[in-house]
Amino acid sequence: MPSRPLFKIFILSFLCFASACSTVDFEAPKFASYANVDTSETTLARRIEPLQGERAPASGFYPLTDGMEALSARLGLIVRAEKTLDIQYYLWGDDAIGDLFFDQLLVAADRGVRVRLLIDDVGTRTVEDRLPVINAHPNIELRLFNPFAHRKLRAFDLWSGLRLNRRMHNKSLIADNVLTIMGGRNIADEYFSANPKYNFGDIDVIGIGAVAKDTSKMFDRYWNDRYSIPYEALNPETPNQADITRSRQSLKLSYATLAESPYAEVVGEKADVFDFYAADSYFWGRYKVIYDSPDKVRVNEANDDELLIWSLAKITESAVQELLVVSPYFVPRRDGMDWLIGIAQRGVQVDVVTNGLAANDHLLVYGGYAPSRKPLLKEGVRFFELRGDLRVSGSHEAGA
Repeated sequence: MPSRPLFKIFILSFLCFASACSTVDFEAPKFASYANVDTSETTLARRIEPLQGERAPASGFYPLTDGMEALSARLGLIVRAEKTLDIQYYLWGDDAIGDLFFDQLLVAADRGVRVRLLIDDVGTRTVEDRLPVINAHPNIELRLFNPFAHRKLRAFDLWSGLRLNRRMHNKSLIADNVLTIMGGRNIADEYFSANPKYNFGDIDVIGIGAVAKDTSKMFDRYWNDRYSIPYEALNPETPNQADITRSRQSLKLSYATLAESPYAEVVGEKADVFDFYAADSYFWGRYKVIYDSPDKVRVNEANDDELLIWSLAKITESAVQELLVVSPYFVPRRDGMDWLIGIAQRGVQVDVVTNGLAANDHLLVYGGYAPSRKPLLKEGVRFFELRGDLRVSGSHEAGA
């Protein structure tokens, strides 16, 4: 048996060799593309334009607090899209919901819709077998943000840990550049009340009007960024027609049980009664789309005023009565605590809604949050913690 020092040298040499064998080509050829396709004659555009009327330049917002309604709204947009679908997500589950969305994007592409799909690469390992078929469709272009070089043995990329620690958490779906769903949920069972074991309470919003075009600008910026790599540059293998047929059949089988369940009936009922074109359903007002710059991947290259935390800090400076913070992972650290204390000392009531210990799925995150409570409570900040036995709407229909 080799001595411990020799064994360590062997492992180190092996990892260095493996790392050198494969790197991401961030200069891989790709064409810049943008959302400014003329969609003015689409059904969505024609139906939404009169809703704004005298409300312009305000945009309309409809909060999606129910997982099944959030699912029906997304599927409704995909079905209604006639020219373009721009989709950007952090996580994509290897489950019934993930496969349902893949299948519906293929169906949309079949009828001629241009689909641009941008997924953060941190969670694609479990759906890697699906991606070649998705990318093979002539009307779908797939890019992965800040990808791993090794598609199977991702541990070999640990030498790039600093880069890989900076991820794209953006979540948006934009149909025909006029209607968007943004924020909150990733694409997986537990985000739509469809997981029989556990589900997440979450929220996102439908946005109509100019906010959809501003969301498209955000998408375009990420889509054309140096760190958004065309999938074929990471995996040049092209599936044959038999592979494509087999994979598409597999997608439908994946969500067949869910589609035949009471859960699907409730989703369908919500879709039937939901009206994208009812002006009174929306809250109308001014807005600002804020997000992290993709430059954050390149350490110290993003300007402070293009980082989400800076933008949020600027917005809270205008608070005069109350500030409501809703976050599943609330870890303010020292700077964040000083920031909130400063707001509270101005007479603003600060309320924080976050997960209690029993409801948290990351104990390390809770360990970072817990020490902040006493100092903030002393300054009048109030905490409301979600319980672990919270019943998420739709869980019963999903079998939970």
